[in-house]
Amino acid sequence: MKELRLLVYEMRKKEPAYKAANTLDLVLTFAVAILAALFIQGFLLEFTRVDGPSMEPTLNHNERMFVEKLSYGWSEPQRGDVLICHYPGRTDTCVKRVIGLPGEMISVAGGAVFIDGERLDESLWWDGMMFSDMSPRIVPEDSVFVLGDNRNLSQDSRQVGPIPYSHIVGRVQGILWPLSRFTLGVPY
Repeated sequence: MKELRLLVYEMRKKEPAYKAANTLDLVLTFAVAILAALFIQGFLLEFTRVDGPSMEPTLNHNERMFVEKLSYGWSEPQRGDVLICHYPGRTDTCVKRVIGLPGEMISVAGGAVFIDGERLDESLWWDGMMFSDMSPRIVPEDSVFVLGDNRNLSQDSRQVGPIPYSHIVGRVQGILWPLSRFTLGVPY
């Protein structure tokens, strides 16, 4: 019985319809895999590279990050979140930390950030002093004020203004590369 099955299989392999069905199956499998990868990259998660020193020491130049894109669909960014965004009028992405939330007044004086007149405790991610001041600015609705963790080497909301929610790509959820810095969860 086993020999008969093998004989039938060998005969069918030579039929043009059998070959076409196998080729179509292979093409469809690849098409589904490519569409799934594009869907995941476009809507669920992204792997991206840190470009420059603006987030050191939290994130270093050329490190690879894991960015999830879903949570901001049903929740707003929170102070301390590290996110990927587009600056208004630009297409390239950058990685920054959320400092100011909608309706808050942000200022920089004496090397420290103030929110609504109160000094912000940034001890989890920043222990330095900024070399320049910034006059008070109100963060508009549906926007955030972002800064790089390496405050003195960062182009951020101090120069480009607040970031509208629509320009946020996603939230950084970990470092993937190099393996010596691998972490899942919000980097601080």
